[in-house]
Amino acid sequence: MSDLDNIDPNSQIEFKEYYTILIDIFREYLESQVKIPAMESTTSELIVALRAVSIKKKMTVSAETLENLERVLKQADLVKLN
Repeated sequence: MSDLDNIDPNSQIEFKEYYTILIDIFREYLESQVKIPAMESTTSELIVALRAVSIKKKMTVSAETLENLERVLKQADLVKLN
């Protein structure tokens, strides 16, 4: 987490690095706590897996939260492409 704390994104490269680290932290959390293969999943695969986990009641996530999460992940994907 200290890597993320040290970045003050002021340029496109810094935003890209910031989002990459932020999303990696989130994906690592999902792998360790929710036990889904988040690091090697695409955004779409990750959302499907999170919905499945939510349906199985292993993790309570509202539909709104999943929609917001999907939007953030897709935005991060776009930032990483540029």
